[in-house]
Amino acid sequence: MNDAPNRSPDRSLGRTELVDLPQLQWLGANAVVDSGAYHCAIHCINFHLDGDALMVTWQSGAVTRHEQFRKVTVKSSFGDRQERYLVHLQLRVYGEDFNQEFSLSDRSRMRNPLLLGRTFLKRGFIVNVRRRNSSASTFREQSHQVLLLHEHTNFVSQPQSLLYPKACGGSGIPRTPGQGHEYWTQLCGSFGQ
Repeated sequence: MNDAPNRSPDRSLGRTELVDLPQLQWLGANAVVDSGAYHCAIHCINFHLDGDALMVTWQSGAVTRHEQFRKVTVKSSFGDRQERYLVHLQLRVYGEDFNQEFSLSDRSRMRNPLLLGRTFLKRGFIVNVRRRNSSASTFREQSHQVLLLHEHTNFVSQPQSLLYPKACGGSGIPRTPGQGHEYWTQLCGSFGQ
């Protein structure tokens, strides 16, 4: 998992991105990229303290227990100050996992359930506001090149064993033909697009 900043200038994000949260089994989550926001934020249904742990209920109905968390005061875009809990979650972008801190909030009225702020962007990402889903588009392009290479080397009969781990981060990708294609289509769309 990558916690250090990556200074690679070619990793750009669009104004919105499709990201994965493997801990929550949430693939292709819609995230808005906001360089004006300091913290990242994530929608949750409910949370409460249980002794020394913070219990969080997510929109999928899953409940997670967080032993490490903290409480901060954040200022909204309207100037309101709110106290929020921050928890660490695994965030996957460009097939790379990051240990990222998110503030818990009710984003049910927002268009995107996740917000990626400067605490994430400072890892070496740049924002291109004319684009959307840059990381998913890059995966699609790289995987299309891999598929063409496989066709050239006669590995087409079993593309899942070679294509999906490289294209989708290398972990947790179903290897059966139907499941692998459904995952890829959900994450990045079909190859023809």
